[in-house]
Amino acid sequence: MRAAVAGFAFYGFPDEPEVRAAAHQALRDADRRVWCAAASLLVKQQAVPTDTVLAPLTALLSHEDLNVSLTAAGALGELGAAAASAIPSLIALLDQSLVWPAAAVALRKIGAAAVPALAERLGGGRLDGRLAAAQTLAMLGTTARPASRALSAALQDPEPRLRAAAQQALKAIETRPAPALDKWMHS
Repeated sequence: MRAAVAGFAFYGFPDEPEVRAAAHQALRDADRRVWCAAASLLVKQQAVPTDTVLAPLTALLSHEDLNVSLTAAGALGELGAAAASAIPSLIALLDQSLVWPAAAVALRKIGAAAVPALAERLGGGRLDGRLAAAQTLAMLGTTARPASRALSAALQDPEPRLRAAAQQALKAIETRPAPALDKWMHS
């Protein structure tokens, strides 16, 4: 049963009552890897209340198993704006080379609520995290306009890669619609 839930979580999401029942049962499993896989499956199927999974998924972002951290970030992204309380933990992942892309996607899916934290992240900390913040703001398109001042300030940074990322983000903010609008326009 545990292996089946994990398999469905990673390789497919059949919308069958038996799978959902097994995933709900797996939410009582002490193994956080199994719990995370089950929560991810249920979040993707919108079959679990956000308040049931939000805090545990946020805590699992710092799990020692990279797959658990990645799965948790993906599930938080699927929660969208409802996962806004996870923003500080996701911002912290921007410094980690193997996890930052999943954190960036989750922050993009959370949307406008992530913009102030991303703008703040541009101003200090490790370069990798600052670059990831600029790239995430670019992914947000016009939603990231409130970060224009922080991105403009980053154009003066001594690090050329950050200046380039900030310039790309400013260009994207002016030309790219927000993800929700983009999705609507292409549906």
